[in-house]
Amino acid sequence: MKRKIFGLILMGTGILLVSLTLGNRILELNQRKALIAQTRAVITQRMEEAQAAEFTEDSFSFAEGPALLRIPSLNLEEAVCEGTAADTLKFSLGHMENTGDPGSAGNCVIAGHRNVVGGFFHDLPSIAIGDEVILEHGGRPLVYEVYQTLTVTPQDDSVLLSDGTGQLTLITCSSAVEPTHRFVVQARLKSEE
Repeated sequence: MKRKIFGLILMGTGILLVSLTLGNRILELNQRKALIAQTRAVITQRMEEAQAAEFTEDSFSFAEGPALLRIPSLNLEEAVCEGTAADTLKFSLGHMENTGDPGSAGNCVIAGHRNVVGGFFHDLPSIAIGDEVILEHGGRPLVYEVYQTLTVTPQDDSVLLSDGTGQLTLITCSSAVEPTHRFVVQARLKSEE
């Protein structure tokens, strides 16, 4: 009888832990979707204001607010906020501080998690040379074309350097399970859509 009760207690505890984990994950996904929708609304407003003033931006700073990163070939659309603190990367991609602004001659570096389920950059290794990566902030979307993918150690900061052209670098873990290296995508500013 004691074994049966103990077994029921263990099973109940397991069900409770799984329920809490799933509930937390659902909450995170809902917050992520809300951030994307909010960012989309702000971008639309900025675009309307820019068109009314006959102004289109060629670059922007994440200090002005979040942007949307889209990779059509991966069916990916995520919000990008300033910074790579744990709180930021929990709900969005993060622009690495002290790297270039989008559309500028520098190297704009964006980092994101690649968890087994639901990671922002889970499918990033499927990207191909020539694929487009689009950053939207208002005004004209900035379109980049992928020219290189590589895997580096976490200590290799050469991918953060700028070659003086408008670059975009996306960084995530090389493996969703055992993240010993970084998978890097590099793209150059192509044109505005």
